[in-house]
Amino acid sequence: MRRLIGLLVIAAALWSGWWFAVSYGVRQGIEAAIVQQERRGWDVATGAVETRGFPLTHTTRIDGLQFIRGNDGWQTAWAELQSPAIWPGDQTLRLAPEQVVQLGAAVYVLSADDLLAHLRFQPGLALTVDAINTRSGPWTAVQNGATVLSGDGVDLAFSATQTPARYDVALDLPGLAPGDGIRQMIRAPEGLPRTLGVAGGAGEILFDRPLDRHSLNGPPPQPREIVVEAAQLTWGDLGLGVTGSLQMDARGVPEGVLQITVRNWKQVVAMVRDAQTLPPGLLNTVERALTMLSMLGGQAGELTLQLNFREGGMALGPLPLGPAPLIRF
Repeated sequence: MRRLIGLLVIAAALWSGWWFAVSYGVRQGIEAAIVQQERRGWDVATGAVETRGFPLTHTTRIDGLQFIRGNDGWQTAWAELQSPAIWPGDQTLRLAPEQVVQLGAAVYVLSADDLLAHLRFQPGLALTVDAINTRSGPWTAVQNGATVLSGDGVDLAFSATQTPARYDVALDLPGLAPGDGIRQMIRAPEGLPRTLGVAGGAGEILFDRPLDRHSLNGPPPQPREIVVEAAQLTWGDLGLGVTGSLQMDARGVPEGVLQITVRNWKQVVAMVRDAQTLPPGLLNTVERALTMLSMLGGQAGELTLQLNFREGGMALGPLPLGPAPLIRF
């Protein structure tokens, strides 16, 4: 009996030591991530940081988390990381129901039910990312008291493949609804439903190195290839689909082709005309060009175009669009 009690005492002491060691490691990881963001130009502020959950879990809560860089920023009342005590490589990140995002002069209040991200790391000292799954319940984005966008949920899946540094990505935005301001801006016809039928996509991203704990100690991994297997938006009888792939060099200059399919494209042109976002002469030229392209094939009312990226430039079919944007994180 004494031996059993002695073993239990030793086991409890070892477990307590493990719990506090892992707790310290998680706190150190959070501090290292904050320092790295500050090196990248962000001003990071936090309130109280506490860890609880002994003996079965680690729950680290950060109050008053705020990131600011110039006129851009993000803040939340609290963020919470939780993991089983036995394995810190299985983390769940929960955020307060309300976030504030500032992009230049625009300030958005994002409200979401049950917003969380589940992060799973592969066993090993490098802590290579195995999967990140982000989801939420109903959400809204509000600016100056007016709803800009809303939806029934968010489901973003990011998972490692058998190829090092290559990840599968899938996004689903059920019930995505543009606000009245967007509908008025694009002159959406009254017949268009309040919500989009489909909004999402799937593909792959290849980085120049795997996502792991070393990413916190230097420049972030950069994309070298983006494969769009299927991206789709449908809104009433309007539709947009994208497939293709892009390869990026070390500077982030893309090279490749994206194939864009637009359903009921003439109504889209009519909406652009009503919104007066393009000069009438230019819009007439674009409409004539699109009419000629639509005659080359495809279903009635459907237009298929190629968005070409080549030698630092970008063109929609035969129409040059200027320099291609750099794709870097």
